[in-house]
Amino acid sequence: MQYIEKLPDLVTAETCRNSNQELLSSSNKKKLFSFFDLVTTKSYIPIINCIFEHILTSVSLSASEKLYYFLVDSLATININSGKKRAAALPSGRWATKLKCSRAQIFSMQKSLEKKGYLIIMKDKNSCGQNKRNMLIPTIPDAVFDDLRKSPSKYGEHPPYDPLIESKRDYLGRTKLFVKLNCKLLYAITSNDELNSFQKVIWLDFYMLCYKNSNLFVKKTTGGDDFSLVSSYKELANRYFCNEKHLSRSIKTLEKFGFINPERFYLKKGQDDQDRQDRSLWKISLKLSKNCRLLLSAIIDRSSFKEEELTKQIGTFSDPHIAKFRLLLNKDFKTENVKSRSTAKIQTTKTVEENDTKIQKNSTNNNAQIKKNFIKAKKLKDFYPLTAEDCGILQSLSKRAFSLNSMNEILLDMSKRLTNRHFNNKQVFLNYMGKVFACELRDAVKISNNNFKIRNNLTPGEISHREREKYLSKIENSFCNSTDSHLKRKLAAGLNPAKAYELLKAYSYITRVGNAAYLYLNKPVQLSELDREIVLKQVQLLYQNIDLANDCFDFIEILEIIITNSDINAEFTQQRSGLGPVGIWNEMRFKLIDIYGISVDRNWFSKLEVIEDEEKNEINIKAPSAFARDWITQNYWNIIEKLAEKGQQKISFC
Repeated sequence: MQYIEKLPDLVTAETCRNSNQELLSSSNKKKLFSFFDLVTTKSYIPIINCIFEHILTSVSLSASEKLYYFLVDSLATININSGKKRAAALPSGRWATKLKCSRAQIFSMQKSLEKKGYLIIMKDKNSCGQNKRNMLIPTIPDAVFDDLRKSPSKYGEHPPYDPLIESKRDYLGRTKLFVKLNCKLLYAITSNDELNSFQKVIWLDFYMLCYKNSNLFVKKTTGGDDFSLVSSYKELANRYFCNEKHLSRSIKTLEKFGFINPERFYLKKGQDDQDRQDRSLWKISLKLSKNCRLLLSAIIDRSSFKEEELTKQIGTFSDPHIAKFRLLLNKDFKTENVKSRSTAKIQTTKTVEENDTKIQKNSTNNNAQIKKNFIKAKKLKDFYPLTAEDCGILQSLSKRAFSLNSMNEILLDMSKRLTNRHFNNKQVFLNYMGKVFACELRDAVKISNNNFKIRNNLTPGEISHREREKYLSKIENSFCNSTDSHLKRKLAAGLNPAKAYELLKAYSYITRVGNAAYLYLNKPVQLSELDREIVLKQVQLLYQNIDLANDCFDFIEILEIIITNSDINAEFTQQRSGLGPVGIWNEMRFKLIDIYGISVDRNWFSKLEVIEDEEKNEINIKAPSAFARDWITQNYWNIIEKLAEKGQQKISFC
């Protein structure tokens, strides 16, 4: 145990290193494992610094969920650097092996991470209806993304974030600083049997802090491998949202199994300090157990590759089950006006400054590549029609059970209206459409049938067909008892739908004189001989129930079709205006015209002679013939009596 007056000033890397050597002059043991060699000479995965720190210190995620997210994100990074999608698909048994947990816990964590917005799960089934392995896509919730995009960025200019071109995770990977973490090292920690999940998370956080605190670029000149951090239990307990006793037990466990080497020292207070107690600090140096070092023995050494091969590599793939072995080119970035939260700051050295020109060229090439990809971006119409697999993915993203037909109809309608939407890849398109269907106002149950169509997607022929069917259905379902309505229903059922629609749209009214019927149309309609026979048959059926009291009456044998240019509404207005002064009978005729139509009034009510007795409240009607009286009594008298009762009148034939 040592006492020092104050912490060393972290101005230069050399000052920091000399102070640390004086602080730990007692530890002169030769180290068998070097983190410096692991980071600088071995293959690695670029773990985004801001995402790494957020996940490790998040309160909403459990320790097991944090480890699971890191595994999924690391495998997804491997896949996207090999030209595949940013996704990971492993059987639940292999996930359980990597995390040392049960398969039930894997499914539970998948559901929890999906609910919290950290995973997108794509489910699929084979031809036998059995569930395939889930495809997991790591993502970031919107609220977290808004905070992480403010974190320090890589040196150089970067194109702004466009959700139509790239995902949130791709944007952070393109612009933010990263931490080098070997894939096998991550597996060695997560699959360790000696540590619990919380202790594994603490070790990974120690690794990130040590990586940020260590000055890797001057190691070759000064020697040594100081991969450590300085902090207090109180600071670490606040960082992990736990009490100091729980943290102390976890650190002792890590020390017991050879993962860290903690050393305690005290910082003496000066004369101006009010606190009389010395400040207790810990220096924690990272180590690895013997079993973990054995697992890391097969890591690829970058020094074995030629320079030409190194410059061509774009990704690291140390997991043979996922992709081929490839290597991520070691690029180091400097920060501009960035304040580090840790005790030590990231130093800018000559090595980095010499690489500024290369970095700027790489940034320019990246911008050109993004613009090139944007030019090749597809529109909404290029993704039509959707497949059954796409339908399942969108149902999972939107949490709504739209059918494949309804999704294709909505997509086709959007492609005609939104012509300025562009997508760099299909995954971005699926994320966009997932939000569209999540906010869709239509009821997923009501439109999930194969007959659902959007009017904007219909051809002119389909639109006219739908209008025709709607018009004919309205006529067939009508409950009006007038002569014209009866005939319209018969024609709609008897004629060809197209010819019935054309004839009924031109229909004005029908009259009958003796054995002849006159059908008035407001525009010409071409009818074949068969159509005329069908219309005549329907007219005969309309009048066959008449009780023939007069022997001179014959059935309808002749049908005359008359084309008139007069508007029936104008005739109706003229007919009503010619009724004379407003009286009780004329008011009744107004209502009868509204009920039965103008043709009935013209043929029957207009020919009646009416005598009104206002003192007795009586109305006497005289028909022109016995047949007319019987016809009116049989077909219209009930309505006439009801109208008279409302006017407190007695009505009868004289």
